Amino acid sequence: MPYLGYNRDLQFMFGAMPMMMYKVNKKDTISPKSLSGMSAIYTTNNSYFVALFNKWYLADDKWRIKLFAFTGDQNSQFYVDDIDEPAFYDYGTKSTIISVGVQRKIIKALYGGLSYTYSHYNTVYQDSIAPASTSHTND
Repeated sequence: MPYLGYNRDLQFMFGAMPMMMYKVNKKDTISPKSLSGMSAIYTTNNSYFVALFNKWYLADDKWRIKLFAFTGDQNSQFYVDDIDEPAFYDYGTKSTIISVGVQRKIIKALYGGLSYTYSHYNTVYQDSIAPASTSHTND
């Protein structure tokens, strides 16, 4: 599926999002079809984003597994007015996110499970107007 968009920050965006649905085990008649896909977007302000996503239904829908991975570099700007020459300054944030989750059927429509998400962000500012920052989370 093609993607086109525009906003004032990222400007013109174009990309694609291919997806497919399939049975992990063709003999399993109870589980819904699993889903796998990818999204890739590039913008005219030189930002990019790539994501992979999956949701698998296994063992007669007793188990569900999800996986998501994302990386990208978002370029933007902000206005600084508390300096000698107020102006817009550019910055770029490189992001990486990975998430995995597993669920087990408890009763008819109730699933329980665990998930883990890691994210890492690194932001660099034009002309060192602010110190570079790096942050990450482990949830």
